[in-house]
Amino acid sequence: MWNDWNDEVRQRAAQALGKLGKGRQVHNELSEKLEEGQGSWRVEALVLIGQLRIMTAKLLPPFLLCLNDSFVAVRTQGCHTAGKLKLKDSMVMNQLLYLIQNDPSPEVKVAAIAALANIGCLTPSLRDLLLWALHHEVEPGVRVAACQALLKLRVRGPELQQVLQERFALEPNRQVLRHIEELMKLHGYKLECDKGMVLKIKDQVHKLCTKDIIIQKVMIVQELMSLQETKRKLQGPQDHPETSDSLVLAQLLYEQFKGCKHAFLTEVKSPPNIKMESKYSLKPEPTSADSPEDDKAPTQK
Repeated sequence: MWNDWNDEVRQRAAQALGKLGKGRQVHNELSEKLEEGQGSWRVEALVLIGQLRIMTAKLLPPFLLCLNDSFVAVRTQGCHTAGKLKLKDSMVMNQLLYLIQNDPSPEVKVAAIAALANIGCLTPSLRDLLLWALHHEVEPGVRVAACQALLKLRVRGPELQQVLQERFALEPNRQVLRHIEELMKLHGYKLECDKGMVLKIKDQVHKLCTKDIIIQKVMIVQELMSLQETKRKLQGPQDHPETSDSLVLAQLLYEQFKGCKHAFLTEVKSPPNIKMESKYSLKPEPTSADSPEDDKAPTQK
C-alpha cells in the first residue's frame, strides 16, 4: 500500500485491506503518516485519502495541518484532496480562502481556487477573492484559475462585468485573455472597451518614460534641492521643526508644476477630490506687494 511505485496499485491495496476487515488499520496508518511522517509520506497519505474518499473526525485535524504545512507539495496535495472529497467543512473552506489570499506559492493558490470551485459552495468572501485574484494577481496561472472558478461557480453581477471589461482592455497574457473573453461571451457582456482611452494612457506613459523627459525632471529636482539648501543657509535656524527632505521635495515639485502645461502633460489629469497638502508649507519671502493677510504663517498647535 505504501511502497509500490504505481498509484493505482497502492489504491487497490488499500481497498483490498478494507474489504479484508483491515480498514481500521489503514485508517490509523493514514492518521499516523499525516501527523508524524515525512513530507513525502504526508503527500502519499493525502493522495490515498482522496482515492479512498474517506474523511473522519480523527483525520480532519492532521488534514487541516497539512493545508498549513511548510512544504509546498503538501499544501498543494491537501488542496487537491479537499476538492476531490468536496469537503464543505467551514474550517477547511476558511483555510483554502486563506491560502488564496496569503500563500506565497502560485501553485498552491491555483490548487486552492480549484478546490473551492470543485466544492461548489459559493460565498460572498469567495466571490470577492476570485474577483480580486483575477484583477490583481501577478501570476497568469492564478488569474486563469480565477476565471475557471468564476465560470464553474456561475458568478454573475455588475462587479464581475466591471472586472472582466477592465482586464479585457489591459490583460497582457493571451491565455488569460482567452478565458476572460469566454466568460464575457457566456454572460453576454460586450467585448468592446474604451480603446481610445487605453491608447491615450499607453501613449502618455511612453512619453513620460522617454530619456529626454527623465533627464529634464532629474535636473529640475537637483536645481530645486540646491535652491532649497541655499535658502536654508541664508535663513539660518528656524523656530519651527525641520521637515523631511521627501516632504520638502514633494512641496517644491508641486509648486513647480501645478500650473505647468507642457506637451507631455496636456492630457494627464489628476483624480478628483485629491489635494496635495502638507503640514508644513514652504512659502516665498513676502514682498511689499503682498497683502498683510498673505504674510501670516500658519500657527502650530
